[in-house]
Amino acid sequence: MSRAAPATVLVLEPIPENLLREPVDYLFAEHYRQRQVLAALDDFLDRAYFERELTPEWQDVLGTVVGYLEVEFPLHIADEDMDVFPALRRACEGDAGTAAVLQQLSNEHKDEPAELKALIGGLKQLLVGAKLPDSVAYLNRTLRFVEMQRHHLIWENNVVLPLARRKLSTEEMQKIGTRMAKRRNLSIPD
Repeated sequence: MSRAAPATVLVLEPIPENLLREPVDYLFAEHYRQRQVLAALDDFLDRAYFERELTPEWQDVLGTVVGYLEVEFPLHIADEDMDVFPALRRACEGDAGTAAVLQQLSNEHKDEPAELKALIGGLKQLLVGAKLPDSVAYLNRTLRFVEMQRHHLIWENNVVLPLARRKLSTEEMQKIGTRMAKRRNLSIPD
């Protein structure tokens, strides 16, 4: 079988710390990084690489994906669940449509730890040269995760974040940015 390299090199540029002063912009930037990770997973799945020996290029890509999913993705989920969604619920109290969207997104977040554990576990197996016990099940589970994340991002980018920009006060945004920075052991630069 061909050992084709990834379609692109996955380089996740760090988000500038000063963007935490504008937490909605920070979250949009984080969503861009998520889309890069999802595109890398798509490329990987399209090429059925989980059934082959990984090239060094694929090892680099998957190492980046694992690092992101283990460290940065959970921080992002916490940003939304602990700060953005509660602030929007307060700001949009009485708006049943907003409440329903936020509840649906929160429910999807609750399912993510188990999915992430399985996804990361399989990628780590592949990174050490092991074969997956059931590659078809892994493929299907990973495809569901990728599609769920894409659906999730559509709602957040097109509804939740624009709504946050309109409804949350400058003071609330500052609080959210400060908590996001603290979660990352950062201080918002002056």
